[in-house]
Amino acid sequence: MQFCSINGVNTTQLSTLDRTIHYGDGVFTTAKIAQGKVVWLSSHIDRLKHSCQQFNIAGVNWSSLEKEILNVVKPFEHHVLKVIISAGHSSKGYARGNDCTANTMLMINDFPIYYQLLQKSGVSVALAKSFVSINPMLAGVKHLNRLEQVLLKNELVSAKVDDLLATNSDGDIIETITGNVFMLINNQWCTPKLNKSGVAGLARMKLLNHFSGICVREIRVDETSNVKAMFTTNCLMPLLPVSSLEGRLLDISVCKPYLDYLNEIS
Repeated sequence: MQFCSINGVNTTQLSTLDRTIHYGDGVFTTAKIAQGKVVWLSSHIDRLKHSCQQFNIAGVNWSSLEKEILNVVKPFEHHVLKVIISAGHSSKGYARGNDCTANTMLMINDFPIYYQLLQKSGVSVALAKSFVSINPMLAGVKHLNRLEQVLLKNELVSAKVDDLLATNSDGDIIETITGNVFMLINNQWCTPKLNKSGVAGLARMKLLNHFSGICVREIRVDETSNVKAMFTTNCLMPLLPVSSLEGRLLDISVCKPYLDYLNEIS
């Protein structure tokens, strides 16, 4: 870790009363730092605001937080910023106390340079055995309860692929371990509907806003045999073509317009 602050103070010491430790009661976002600036900063702030409203997390001074972010990233050329907003301190069980006020945490880490190599070669993907849960109250939000991703990452250790494609118990394709997915099925680009499971990423949002022809729908696991091309996205990659799915080779060349667009705006 290159930098860490909590509520504007340069420290790594978090109170054991913080609700992130007890319940994962908080939200976060992960952003790319390029030449001392945060890529898509306004979008990250907007998503954090929306997530806090959805979870009733109060007490964030958004103006101060944004100023702190702008200041601390200046010395960093090519790094990763993680912003965590905790619901605050509480020793009253699941219920938040009336004086529960948000804590903000900033962390800066090295950038995973292997993403640049994988953009050219593509990644191999297989279906995960583990499921992601169905919960409409949490769907779409980047909250701190990420045990499903931990289990998926553990499963990946013994798999002979680069990433895993996760479904929910209804048989709907949702996402990979760290990214949203787009699939070319019957000459139509599609991305999963995330009203029951998953995280609605910002790179996904950028593509949907720019390319009107992408269909957002439920994608069933039995449709994977019809996938002709596929890519996965997040704010850091920002896009990785999938070279093989379940051992079957896919066409990575048709992913180029989407890759070029995200590289251009990030």
